[in-house]
Amino acid sequence: EYVGMLCRLYCNSFTVACPHTGKSVGVGLWPGASMFNHSCNPSCTFRHSNGTTLQVVAARALECGEEATICYLNPAQSVAERRLQLFKNFLFVCGCGKCSRTRVPVFWQEMEAATREGDTDEIERLCADHPVLRLWDGQDRME
Repeated sequence: EYVGMLCRLYCNSFTVACPHTGKSVGVGLWPGASMFNHSCNPSCTFRHSNGTTLQVVAARALECGEEATICYLNPAQSVAERRLQLFKNFLFVCGCGKCSRTRVPVFWQEMEAATREGDTDEIERLCADHPVLRLWDGQDRME
């Protein structure tokens, strides 16, 4: 139960940054904000106010019925960096509009299929063949 609780905290927490320096000072857990899905081209952003409140605000006008999304990482990173970081931190291959406009290497197509099917043997094989993921033991969080 303890490990499950830590995993939920790990995947659903938000970095809290100092408003003056931008440096990370900790993490916080806001259950409502944890319900937002990821997009590398998000419809919403979030910001901290008074150190205890997380505000999620629309970054642009949303169409009726459009999903409100946030970006789980720095959207200015390259597609390759985002794919790797999202897989290492959240165990999914991003298929958002911004990523799908970029040619997806065969490796990530295979990883997406294996992840969708829950094929852990294939995921382990793919990780073992990848130059960065083969060194990853799944325990660290890529910043």
